[in-house]
Parts: sequence; structure tokens; C-alpha cells
Amino acid sequence: LEAIRDSEKNARNELTELGKKLEVTAQNNRAKEEEVRKLRKEVDRAKKGSTLYNLCNAVKPGETLELVSVDLPAITDTVVRGLYLRPGPHGSYIDRIELNSSAGKLHRLQPNDRVIEINLKDVSNAGYDAIMKEIESPRAIQLVVARIAPDIRDESKLRSDALKDQIKSVVMDLDKTAKTCQTLQSEAADLRDEIAELKAKQQSEISRASNQKTLEELQNLKALLAQKDQYLKTLETTVRSKNELLVTMEMDSHRSPSRATPNSSALQNNSFSPGLSSTSKDIRTRDAKTNGAAEQDSISELVKRYN
Repeated sequence: LEAIRDSEKNARNELTELGKKLEVTAQNNRAKEEEVRKLRKEVDRAKKGSTLYNLCNAVKPGETLELVSVDLPAITDTVVRGLYLRPGPHGSYIDRIELNSSAGKLHRLQPNDRVIEINLKDVSNAGYDAIMKEIESPRAIQLVVARIAPDIRDESKLRSDALKDQIKSVVMDLDKTAKTCQTLQSEAADLRDEIAELKAKQQSEISRASNQKTLEELQNLKALLAQKDQYLKTLETTVRSKNELLVTMEMDSHRSPSRATPNSSALQNNSFSPGLSSTSKDIRTRDAKTNGAAEQDSISELVKRYN
């Protein structure tokens, strides 16, 4: 059950993370669309108050011009500009950029960007050598380049396709999670049934063991009762024989009182008179009956308890 709960919790966490990713993607898309609108506004301003748009003759109808301005630091022993140009049909273009240079670390310039301005100076129609002289100068420069912006419709379509694919993957993951949950629930039901069966078996074994133990104790009690009965019978036989002996001795003493031998006198001295012998007989008989009754009561209580 704990494993099922953990899997359900993990599935919920994955769904939450995917929802957050979708929200972040939507926010990024909105931010990019806002940037595109800003750039279009900048292009519109450039059309109205600047000649930069007219200088970019390579722009075709329906395409959008994107302007990028960067500040490159001065060249030193440790700072390399790393910017290489090539001549083109309508000016100079960036050919390649070194990754570890000051231009490459900005991550804003791209190959095929057209150089428009250097330090607020229009170089859109300047020669290649003049532009390279400005680029290779050791002082810090402000560089403005122009590039054709990607079609927003294509980007939106690509984004929508990517989102659709992501949604499909999320739905597939949800289906897999649902199937996994169903499987885990069925396994949990099987485990519950097994646990119930084990509990029933354990209960039956416990009851069987207790019954067997009770039977053994009853057998022991029966054996003890038999021993006690045998002991009582033996005790009764002993008492009866002693009583008979006492009666015989009393009768002998009454028949021949004058022929008392030393042994008979010793027996008389040991209180073998008729009255005393009957008293001792009653006392012994009463003690034997009392002891037998007490033992019988204790045995009866044990039998009742186990029954």
C-alpha cells in the first residue's frame, strides 16, 4: 500500500511539474512575442526617422529586419575581439566569430549579420577595408548589425507543434500512470485477500493448537484424578485395616485382662483402650475424609475451568 501511495504521489508530482513547464513555455512564448512586437516598433521607427532601413537592399517584401546593437570592449593582451567579416553584394557581413572572444561571449552576434553602424557612423555602403580598419582598431566600439528576423508564423507553428507533441507525451504518460495505478490497485486487492487468508489460517491454527492443548490438559487431569482415586482407595483400605486391627486388639484386651503380657501392657500404655481407640479411629477417619474431599474439590474446580 505504501508503494502504491508513493507511485500515486510521484505521478501527481510529475503532472504538477509538467503543468509548470507548460506555464513556463507559455510565458516564454508571450515574452518572445512581446520582443517581436518591440522589434517591429523599432523597425517602424527606423523607417520613419532613419535611413538604415533603406540601406538594407537585401530585404525582400514580407521579411522583417532585425537590428542588434552591441558594445565591444577595447582590445588588450587578454581581450580578443574575434570578429571576422567578408564582403557582400550590399556591404560587409560577419563571416565567423571566435567563441572565447569578446564578441563570442556576448552571444548576440551571428554569422551573415550585415554591419550597419560603427560608433554611430553609417558604414552600410562603406568598403570592406574601411570597415575592417574600424573593427581592428584597439579602442572600444559600438556595433550595429542587421539581420532578417525569422517568420513569426513559422515560429508560432513550430511552437504549437512542439506543444502538441509535449501534450501528447503528457497524455501518454498519464495513460501509463493510470494503467500502473490500476495494476497496483489489483495487486493491492490480491495482497489484501492473501493477508485475509493468512489471518484465517493463523486463527484456525491457533484455535486448533489451543484445542489440542486443552485436550492434553484434560487428559492430564483425568490421569491425575485416576491417581487421586487410587490414592483414596488405598487410604481407605489402610484406614479400614487399621480399624480392624484396633477392634481386634480391644477384643483381646477384654477377653484376657489378667494375661497381660509386656507387649499388651505396652500397647495399653500406648493408649489402646476402648474409649481412646474409638476416638483415634474417628479422628483418623475424619481427617482422611476431609483430605479426600479437599482434593476432590480442587480437582473438580480444575475440570470445570478447562471445560
